Amino acid sequence: MIRNFFILILLFFGCNLQAQESCLPINFTYENTGVNMTLFITPEAVSIDTVMSIGDSIGVFIHNEYDELICVGAIEWSDNPIQISAWGDDEVTEHIDGYINEQELIWVAQTSMGVYNLAANYYPETDTIYQINGISYIASFNHEYLCDGLGEIGCMDSTAFNYNNNAIIDDNSCEPILTGCMDVHYIDYNPEANLHDDIFCITAFIYGCTNDFYEEYDSEATQDDGSCVTLICDAWEYEMIDCSSLSSSLCNSVDGCTWQTTGGGGGGGYGRSFCTGGVMETNGLCIIYGCTDEIAENFQPLATSNDGSCDYGELGELSFHNLNLQSQTLDVHLNCEYEVSSFNFSVIGISLDSIYGGASSVAEFEINIDEENKIIGASISNEYINEDAGHLLTIHFSSYESEICFSESHITTYIGIEYEAVLDSCIIIGCLNELADNYVENGTFDNDSCIFSVAIISEYQSNLDSLLGLVNILQTELDSCSNSESNIAPIYINLNQGWNLIGFTHSIPQDLIETFHSINNHILLVKNNAADVYWPEFNFNGIGDLVPGQGYQMKLTQDIDDYIFPTIE
Repeated sequence: MIRNFFILILLFFGCNLQAQESCLPINFTYENTGVNMTLFITPEAVSIDTVMSIGDSIGVFIHNEYDELICVGAIEWSDNPIQISAWGDDEVTEHIDGYINEQELIWVAQTSMGVYNLAANYYPETDTIYQINGISYIASFNHEYLCDGLGEIGCMDSTAFNYNNNAIIDDNSCEPILTGCMDVHYIDYNPEANLHDDIFCITAFIYGCTNDFYEEYDSEATQDDGSCVTLICDAWEYEMIDCSSLSSSLCNSVDGCTWQTTGGGGGGGYGRSFCTGGVMETNGLCIIYGCTDEIAENFQPLATSNDGSCDYGELGELSFHNLNLQSQTLDVHLNCEYEVSSFNFSVIGISLDSIYGGASSVAEFEINIDEENKIIGASISNEYINEDAGHLLTIHFSSYESEICFSESHITTYIGIEYEAVLDSCIIIGCLNELADNYVENGTFDNDSCIFSVAIISEYQSNLDSLLGLVNILQTELDSCSNSESNIAPIYINLNQGWNLIGFTHSIPQDLIETFHSINNHILLVKNNAADVYWPEFNFNGIGDLVPGQGYQMKLTQDIDDYIFPTIE
């Protein structure tokens, strides 16, 4: 099992121990999913303390639906007893974000000396696999060195266009330098070039209407700019044409022009006719140019030749998700009606550092960031991103501004349809509290930057005075109650063997260990809603004081009837 996991880790981090001892750093951030298992470690029992230092990271991981290694519980190493909560999968969400019952626990550590794969040795009679509300005590770890965790992935060829001086792992992405004209306003434009040289830009385009069937036709124009608007419809042509595929005597209207026969020709729709809305060929047939693709919004059923004008409208959407200013990460989602073969888009307001994960990684796309902060992705393995894939990739950024926006996009489907995606609205970062001096009215993401002035307090002073008066009255009544025990009816709680859910009934915080002193010998574990634990066996209290109104999970070795929370002076 250790060997199989070791291979998976190598695939995830891009490490090859035979050729390379460096790999990318690990992300130890995780989410509270509402269900968990308690894992307990003491430094005295751990065999990796020779490589672990205070502040190093240790955690448990899962493989999500994209086969990415995702952290579901972690903590910094210390000299004190360590408790880790391994979070379970939230069934409400569509993606895998935690353990499922009876899955094997995957342990990884990252230290100043490198990244380690850990195999846990569990204390007898504790859980060795994931169990909701389960309890495990780790007696020791066996560790295997993976890599130093400090590297970058990229092109390591110094002669290549995309050479990465910081790369320590070559990802076979090197591109040769190709010099040419990169100005799209020239006939000499080379879309394959990656290094511009003006010497290659010789002949500039002359923009205008290049179709002589329109009044706006410009004989000197070399590049059509869409200015052809007014179709010439009154040019009679005395040629034999076949209108029978449209109508026998009066053909349908095309682009505002009418096809019409003048009769004769044996009643088969042949005769002296004029051809408008199309191009008369020498064989007497009229060719109608237009969009011939039935899935396009402007499909023309009468068109006989595709002129490249097909408009596919809004086929997909790019959107932002899961902005995290602490870890400096941002997810980008792409939902498209067709499989995607390539994409590029720009994000303004952040300094892009690296790209990883998502459907792009699953499809083995080559991803690059150009000098204009544009993200470019393309298939290099004949694999495509599925339609409605959702999570496209994750951005890691080094800095950010108050607004983060998409500025443009270009998506290509597997059948060659090119379109601009619908772009999500900007993320506006700032204070979202309306009472703050620096409130951002149109803000969408709160960054805990709110500043409150004395002016705000003055504005609501009268209300505060009234509230304080009410508080004083209530406090007086509470003091009276606290001084007269006869006025407070005791609250009896029946506790069962196994797990119980109880609420702390006192009005002020109270020492947990002293509160549970009378039943301490029967307590296996107490947990709060953040998965912090009190573990009497190891004299470990990660909860602190009991908090009024807070709920707690308690696991007991036997039934306890009529328990009363004592008052600790």
